[in-house]
Amino acid sequence: MEIRVVKDELLCEGRRIKLYNRVLQIDDKRVNTDLVKFGESVVIVPLLSEDEIIFLKQYRSSINRWIFELPAGRVDEGEDKEAAARRELIEETGYEASKLEYVGSFYVSPGYSDEYMHLYIASGLKYVGEEPEEDEVIRTEVVKISELKEMLYKDIVDGKSIVGVLTLLWRNTRRVK
Repeated sequence: MEIRVVKDELLCEGRRIKLYNRVLQIDDKRVNTDLVKFGESVVIVPLLSEDEIIFLKQYRSSINRWIFELPAGRVDEGEDKEAAARRELIEETGYEASKLEYVGSFYVSPGYSDEYMHLYIASGLKYVGEEPEEDEVIRTEVVKISELKEMLYKDIVDGKSIVGVLTLLWRNTRRVK
C-alpha cells in the first residue's frame, strides 16, 4: 500500500493549535482527514517525597469541569524539552527540581493530532513560587502515592496524567522487588 500526503490546507489557527484538512493519496484514491498541529509537549511527575506527589486541580474549559492533572505544557519553538519541563514545573506548581529524569515519549492522540509528549519524573523539589499563565486556573494538591490507585479513572481522568501515574506505580513496584 502506498500512502503520501498530497497537501495540508489550513482551516483555522488558534493561539496554540492549527487545524488542517490533510489530503492523502492512498494507492489510487484520495482521502480527506483532519489534523490538529500542536507539536511537542512535556508532562512531569513531581515527587515531593517518597510517598507524596504534587498534582494540579485544574479547571478545563473544554470539558467545563475541574480535574486532577500532572503539570504539563508545550515545548516552545527552539526550546529544549528538559528546559520546557523545568519551566512548566515552576510555572504551574512553584517547585524547582534538582533532578529531572526523562522516562519516555508518546503521541497523545495520533488519530487527529501530531502532539508528541515527553514524560519526566522530578525530584529534589524546592518551592520557588508559581507563575501560571493568565488562562490557567490551578490549585496544587499534595497526594499520597499510596492513594493513586484508588484515584485512577475516578479522579484522575486525564490521559497524560494516567500515563504518568501508571509509570510511577510500575517503577515503584519494580524497585521493591
